[in-house]
Amino acid sequence: MAVSIQETGRVAMSSLFANPLRTLLTSLGIIIGVVAVVGMSSMIEGLDRFFTEQLSDLGSETFYVQASPSIQIQVGGHSNETNWDDLTIDDMYAIRKNADSVELVSGSSTHFGVEIRYGGEKTNPNVILYGGDENLPLIQGLGLDVGRFFGPLDNSNKRNVVILGADIVERFFPTVDPIGREIRIDSHRFLVIGILEQQGEFLGFSQDNIVFIPLTTFRKYWGRRSEVQIAVMARPGHLQNAVDETVSILRQRRGVRPGEPNDFEIQTSDSVRDMMNTLILGISLVMVGIASISLLVGGIGIMNIMLVSVTERTKEIGVRKAVGARRRDIVIQFLVEAVVLSGVGGTIGAAIGVGIGLLVGLVTPLPAAVPIGMLVIALLVCGGIGIGFGVYPAMKAARLDPVEALRYE
Repeated sequence: MAVSIQETGRVAMSSLFANPLRTLLTSLGIIIGVVAVVGMSSMIEGLDRFFTEQLSDLGSETFYVQASPSIQIQVGGHSNETNWDDLTIDDMYAIRKNADSVELVSGSSTHFGVEIRYGGEKTNPNVILYGGDENLPLIQGLGLDVGRFFGPLDNSNKRNVVILGADIVERFFPTVDPIGREIRIDSHRFLVIGILEQQGEFLGFSQDNIVFIPLTTFRKYWGRRSEVQIAVMARPGHLQNAVDETVSILRQRRGVRPGEPNDFEIQTSDSVRDMMNTLILGISLVMVGIASISLLVGGIGIMNIMLVSVTERTKEIGVRKAVGARRRDIVIQFLVEAVVLSGVGGTIGAAIGVGIGLLVGLVTPLPAAVPIGMLVIALLVCGGIGIGFGVYPAMKAARLDPVEALRYE
């Protein structure tokens, strides 16, 4: 029996590869479906690893407070945007003073699209401006190449001092030390006191096209353009207490009545993780939908080509039956052909999908990821498609009358 199965497989393989172009075109739907599954799975796994590393860098005891939803959704003219009042620097000071479970509190604001000038040169108006205080590098893990970060006096006196990102340094000071030099941010003069460590790119966008200034200075010049976001680091083991105290302080300061929902949002590492999981689930469902359609089309293509193959090889089937081949042998032959046809498409698609995952790891900060489990599942599904869509042509071939088949021209 082993020889019989081996011979059946050899006949099936030789039949398929006698028409390589037709085999490839027939497998195209399977290829596209598997590329979608494996390629997207590689990117999703890389994205998941990246955000896991980012969250671990922030620390499990850190959370953020902001006066706007984390995700802005607009459907049919309706949006989840709110009219919540912005958080203030005084809110930050109140948390710092009254929350016993809090170790550090920092406030920050962001404005996208300032212009930096030095000498006779200027940047495009696309530099990101951050305002922060002395605790910001401790909470967010920011490092300096040279110079110093802001001190308490820089914020209390609203000093015009600035820390430059690597892109700004490379643009204006490629061969000289920028510390102590004066630049302009929009129309305001600032003294350079430090250079941030290089951050690299994320999803094709530079994280070094930035400048940092004291938060109070930011609020003086750009205060109406951005809200204050508050970062809070809890004492070890007291995260929930710190969250509860922060919520209580802010509800009281902002006049939120008992029973009413908060007019601000708390983001912990767990909530960010849940948000990422929801996003990944949504992407995965879209991926499964696209892949399912492609695999269905591929399966239909396999069934059609197998029916054509049965018609083309009717006389061959008659000869095989005449020399003793059983129905089971004919069924196995055509099922093997269908599975191989589907498997060829699955293998090509898996190779392309893995290549996409490795390429993403090379050109983006996302780590390269090869989802071995998804590869195995994709190939097993391809085998199931070959069997499922190959059964009808195989049964049709097996039921042919040998006498009629031998007469077929």
